[in-house]
Amino acid sequence: LMPLHLIRSVVVHELCHTKHMDHSTNFWALFDKTYGISHKIVDKEIRDLKMPGFLKINSNAGSTAGATSPSVGFQPYAKARHNPA
Repeated sequence: LMPLHLIRSVVVHELCHTKHMDHSTNFWALFDKTYGISHKIVDKEIRDLKMPGFLKINSNAGSTAGATSPSVGFQPYAKARHNPA
């Protein structure tokens, strides 16, 4: 579903939250330094993946003041799968 290097970027992303509990400029600078590749490149690569709708990046989800990159907006699986119409 997701290439190993992108899974690693998600792990680095979460580990960076142990230092910065937001998506501030400092957070993304730490991510870029730790991962070694700009978050903008990684975000584009993740955005271009063919993923189920409930895993798509949502640029409106989890917005934080000072955020410089979109957040991943995960819709709960049960809600995505059992959507009564």
